[in-house]
Amino acid sequence: MIARPWRAGRVPGRREYGGVLIVPVTLNGKLKVDLMADKGATVTSLNTATLRTLGFNLSRPIRRFYVAIPGPSGLLEVPMFRLDAVQVGPVEVEGLEVGLLDLPPQLAIAGLLGVNFLERFRPTFDFTGRAIVLRQQSLAPQSRSKPSGSFR
Repeated sequence: MIARPWRAGRVPGRREYGGVLIVPVTLNGKLKVDLMADKGATVTSLNTATLRTLGFNLSRPIRRFYVAIPGPSGLLEVPMFRLDAVQVGPVEVEGLEVGLLDLPPQLAIAGLLGVNFLERFRPTFDFTGRAIVLRQQSLAPQSRSKPSGSFR
């Protein structure tokens, strides 16, 4: 598909769990999940069930990512996997790496939409309108993003 010029896409979501923004995401063009948009998460992460549904062998990550955390160990080892495509609203990013992270089961979401996705755009969190607006960067870093679908 050839990328069309675009400026911004508004992605409706919902606010839950104390006010955070939950947005619908399509993984590899087929699996629709809800992720928490998180500017504090370095990488986008998905839970075990979601990665298995996508067909990943969880014992064969492409690499391991280390996250500093408070506590005695100081580091959390995160297995990393590469998705074919991650689509949020009108935009799709190809080849995004995601980490395996199981969140508490009380959170009925598949994971976190992190900085490695969000940095490719100029995101605006519209908490009042329960949406995220993704604007095109003038020079997106290593971005292989392309618009898809319709704009609002």
